[in-house]
Amino acid sequence: MTDKSLPSGFSVARFEHEKFGDDRIVFTFPRTGGRLPGSAVLKANDAHKLRTVKDALQGSGCALPDNWAIEPLARSLMDHIPDEAGLMAAKPGWKTVGDTPCFVMPYRAFGSPEGTVWFDPGSADIGAEIKGTLEEWKSSVAEPAVDAPAAAMAIMAALACPLLRFSTLTETFILNIAGESSSGKSTANKAGWSVWGNDEHLPKWNATERRMYEDAERRNDLPLVLDDVEVSDKDPEKRMKIISERLHRLANGGGADYSKVVSGENQLEPIAFRCIVLSSSPVSVVDHEMKKGTLGTPGDRVRLLELKVPEGTDGGIWHESGSGAYESTAERTDQFLEAMRASHGAAGEAWIRYLVEHEAKLAKRVGIYIRKFEKLFKYGSSLEHRIAKKIGLLFAAGMIARRAGIIPWDKNTITNICVMSYGAVIETAFPDIKIERDAVRRIFEHLRQVKNYYTVASGQVLKATTWVGQWYGKYRADKEHFVIPLRTFQQVCSDSTDPSAKLADRLLSQMRECGALDASVGKGWTKDVVTADGNRKALVLPKDQISKFLKGKDPSLSGEAKKARELARKRRNARA
Repeated sequence: MTDKSLPSGFSVARFEHEKFGDDRIVFTFPRTGGRLPGSAVLKANDAHKLRTVKDALQGSGCALPDNWAIEPLARSLMDHIPDEAGLMAAKPGWKTVGDTPCFVMPYRAFGSPEGTVWFDPGSADIGAEIKGTLEEWKSSVAEPAVDAPAAAMAIMAALACPLLRFSTLTETFILNIAGESSSGKSTANKAGWSVWGNDEHLPKWNATERRMYEDAERRNDLPLVLDDVEVSDKDPEKRMKIISERLHRLANGGGADYSKVVSGENQLEPIAFRCIVLSSSPVSVVDHEMKKGTLGTPGDRVRLLELKVPEGTDGGIWHESGSGAYESTAERTDQFLEAMRASHGAAGEAWIRYLVEHEAKLAKRVGIYIRKFEKLFKYGSSLEHRIAKKIGLLFAAGMIARRAGIIPWDKNTITNICVMSYGAVIETAFPDIKIERDAVRRIFEHLRQVKNYYTVASGQVLKATTWVGQWYGKYRADKEHFVIPLRTFQQVCSDSTDPSAKLADRLLSQMRECGALDASVGKGWTKDVVTADGNRKALVLPKDQISKFLKGKDPSLSGEAKKARELARKRRNARA
């Protein structure tokens, strides 16, 4: 689109505006004082008006070439306006130019032929820039993030945004990190944005609703970091209301529909976007609602995924690594933030280059990884499954980014962080599940203490002279079983000497359905157990089936998760 007959350094191009559909003419030229080249963008009609073109050139500091006056130069540029039009992108993200997929960032387009895409200069600065190298970012930001699971999740969410196009998700979500002040929650979100740029232009929750959706559109196919919900309103009740009201539109990718009665220059532009939101709040939204005696709709709970972090005195975002006292937590968080400000954006650029190069394979790869993650769990409801798919997208982003050399984490680390985060999100979104999982963990620990059990010999006769309560061994055929009195099981479930039977009954019902409880015919849970002291009633739990049941209820009990945690512990010790 550049004509060689123009003076050196001057060019003219035509672009069709992505949002408005009209043509814009872009004049590029050298500027006075040896500054970087400049540009003037005019609507097609205005680009054919001599005075308008002259004013645009002079107002932008155009440096006149030797032997040229402003008017002849303007006329020459106007004479070279081409008929062929490229694309003027109004927002970042995936585009198709002709038959070529490309990804547009504010500073350049990746994958498109040179000169075919121009980013609308009227779009606001979102802080997308590159500082430092990819290797510096990996060693100073990504590697330490392994010790702060919330920060690692934010990084994977940031990497997942360009993959939304290749997933089957019908809506996105807000990943909200909830914790007290000085817990490092805001820094965790900034770690996510460090994939793409600096943290100087992050929007906040106190923006108007319309402005918030505009901010989301400016970060299409990128993360929208909203920091911090505390500034949205002094009243905690109003803070939570703001989140609730805006949650669905942020996840569904569009602002409100405005009346068409408003027309002309005063008509509000349509807004559409596709992004994951990273947010933070002083308390969990679900916890806040429960204190009021209310709980959001199921739709709220699959769109707002919450990770709770301890107070700074308990390690904050670093609690998994045992950072210790508040002073060490604050110091570590400050160092982490300084590292992001010294190195950011290079990971995003390398990531986009990789995605553009492998664009044809992404839908298949993303689908495979999401399905792999889904298979790790058993679901009590479709809501849990929907949440798993969303965290599965983050899992896919982590695995693909690892393969691309963007993040330095191993497969077990990525799996462990996503599995543990899924469990934490589910327990926050569905408080009943947390109560159930706490009981499952107690049962698991109880059954691990095999040394506290009497041994069962082969056959059906328990070799014990008195009914003391618990046996383990080959109670039936060649398979190992646990034999436990019902009351003992109820006490373990409730962690109380005066247990409620409701929780135990719910778990026993689920155990019977999957074969983890060898129950008699009928509604009872126990079987007749023959002992040397006479017949007794007890629960009979096949070892293999009960193990599968407990690990299915709480993925953190799985061998894979334990292996990943052990590797993470060894890595932390090695660094220390």
